[in-house]
Amino acid sequence: RKSPFRYEVILDIIKDNGRISISEIQDANETLGALSNQKISALLKQLVDGGIVKKIIEKKKAYFGV
Repeated sequence: RKSPFRYEVILDIIKDNGRISISEIQDANETLGALSNQKISALLKQLVDGGIVKKIIEKKKAYFGV
């Protein structure tokens, strides 16, 4: 089930914070905080695959930015 609201919230958080990790995304929003790390990772993968968000690996940790 796709949720455009979740994508919009994730994008807003990334735009406001620049480079950000999944756990920081969860901390930034109550609704997203209720989701599992894996669910947010799956949503971010779709955004990365669509060319909307960039994935940055730094010291074995994944960060996301626009």
